Amino acid sequence: MTTRRPPEPVLPVSPPPEEDFTPAPAPVVDPWQAPDIPYSESFEDGVMNIVLDPKSNTRQPAYLTNPDTQPSVLSSTELPLPLRDYRRMYPSPIPGILLPHPNSTLHGAAGPSKEQLLALAQELVEKHGIRNEAQLKHWLDTEEAQQRAELMKRMRRRQEAIRINEHVMREVRTLDTQRDVERKVMRSKASLKGKDDADTESSDDDISMIIM
Repeated sequence: MTTRRPPEPVLPVSPPPEEDFTPAPAPVVDPWQAPDIPYSESFEDGVMNIVLDPKSNTRQPAYLTNPDTQPSVLSSTELPLPLRDYRRMYPSPIPGILLPHPNSTLHGAAGPSKEQLLALAQELVEKHGIRNEAQLKHWLDTEEAQQRAELMKRMRRRQEAIRINEHVMREVRTLDTQRDVERKVMRSKASLKGKDDADTESSDDDISMIIM
C-alpha cells in the first residue's frame, strides 16, 4: 500500500509587496503668504500697532542677516510667535518687526528653502517674461511694495473696526447700566406700593373694628 502524504495546508495569499512610498515634493511656498496657523487676536493687534507706528517697537536686530543660519525650532503651538519674543533677531521687510530666522514668515514659521525660492524665481521668470536679474529684482521689489501697501490698508481697516467695536461696547455697557437702574427703580416702586397696600388694609381693619 502506498502511503499518501497529508495535504499541504492552504496558506493565505501573500499580499503584494508594499511599494516604496516616496513623499510628494513639498509645494513651492509663497514667501509672502503665512502658513495655516491659528488666529491670534493679540498677534494681529501687535502687527497692526507696529505697521501703523513702526517706532512703537524699539528692538533692533541682534545679528547680521545670514540665510545659512539654522532656523529656531518652533513647535506649532508656539505660532504665531509673539512679536517681542527674544528669538526674533533678524530684520524683516516691515520696519519694527523682527524674524526668528532670515527666511521665516512674519508669524515665525519656517520660510521657503533655497530650492523653493529658486523654483519660485524660475516660475516668475517664465510667467512674466523676465530676462535678467535686474528685471527679477525690480519685479520682486514692486511686489513687496504692493504687499506692504495692502498690509497697511488691512491694518487701517482693522484699526477702524476696533474703534467702532469699542464704541459699540461702550454704548452696550451704558444701556446695561441704565437697564439695571430702571430695574432697581421698578423694584423699589413695587416694594413701596406693596407697603402702601399693606398699610391701607391695616387702616381698613382698624375702622371696621371701631364701627363694630
